[in-house]
Amino acid sequence: MIRRFLNGKATEAEKHFLDAYEAYADKQPDITDSYSADKKEQLSAQMLEVVRRKTAATIPFARLRSTRWIAAASILVVLATGIILYQTNKTNSPRVAVNPVPEDRPPASSSAQLTLADGSRVNLDSNGLAVLPNQGNVNLSYKNGQLEYRGSSNANLYNTISTPRGATYEVTLADGTKVWLNAASALRYPVAFAGNERSVTLSGEAYFEVARNQVPFKVIANGKSEVEVLGTHFNVNAYPDESVVATTLLEGKVRVAVLVNDQPEKQSTLLLSPGQQAVTTAGKNQLKKEADLNSVMAWKSGKFYFENEKLETIMKEFSRWYDVEVVYQGNDELKNRRFFMIVDRKLPLREVLKSLENSGVQFQIENKKLIIR
Repeated sequence: MIRRFLNGKATEAEKHFLDAYEAYADKQPDITDSYSADKKEQLSAQMLEVVRRKTAATIPFARLRSTRWIAAASILVVLATGIILYQTNKTNSPRVAVNPVPEDRPPASSSAQLTLADGSRVNLDSNGLAVLPNQGNVNLSYKNGQLEYRGSSNANLYNTISTPRGATYEVTLADGTKVWLNAASALRYPVAFAGNERSVTLSGEAYFEVARNQVPFKVIANGKSEVEVLGTHFNVNAYPDESVVATTLLEGKVRVAVLVNDQPEKQSTLLLSPGQQAVTTAGKNQLKKEADLNSVMAWKSGKFYFENEKLETIMKEFSRWYDVEVVYQGNDELKNRRFFMIVDRKLPLREVLKSLENSGVQFQIENKKLIIR
């Protein structure tokens, strides 16, 4: 956003957002107030030079309306390292340092549980030591966090792959369709597609790269919506604890319909073009809008990306990724505090929380609980 502002390409909403930040910053104590004019100018020049080197771009100095805007521009340097934090609607309460965190939680790993057609279960992890029996005439193999089906079968056999909180997994279906499962998700599918239907059921979040075929590919998302495609790339967010299902198209075309009594409601059908998102409420309605692809695809790109998002929403995603229970103690208004944040998902939870340490929110990790005060 700051880069777009400096290049003169920011939207009106983004300009208002940054203007609000400047107004807020102007009211805060400035550590440079005690500096001489020469020292301030020297500091400004140094910061501008660092930004130029990091961004490999020429930034017109005239656009930087104060030393605070140069400081804002320096956020680009932080962005290059993978962490940026901005809080909106912040009260003027003093900053509170995070208490020492005695424990930590690792980021999500590659593991899942596979439920076979006979009900037996196999744990899949990065070691790849488990023996997977054939399903009909279909051969199963897995390694490096990927499960693959090869072959064809007329038998009506279904498997379910599920990821716990704190884990992700990738599966290649028998038709060549690739599916990336986010944490706390489950996908039910036939071991081989036969006849005139390719249909799977999703709970949670997954990114699909559907193999092209004359037979439509359908995703039943958490019993709320049906997504139908021929060959395309799209993301579906359908967690049971969320009130909506969000279907985002990256490539190709999809049809999204509300499910009423497990049947698609034709009157509510939406056709999406790349970059669009359908937001579906169970049995009610749909909304089509332009998607924020940076936010939608951040999980698959190895990032947390939140733009002016509530703390409650951020912590819900942290809960799935780090397999922790989030507990709020004290003021419920904490949940509604809003943040702008980009963080590497490969960091352990303690490191991620450090990026919030100046927000006036206190965190404590106890076993598998994240306590927020």
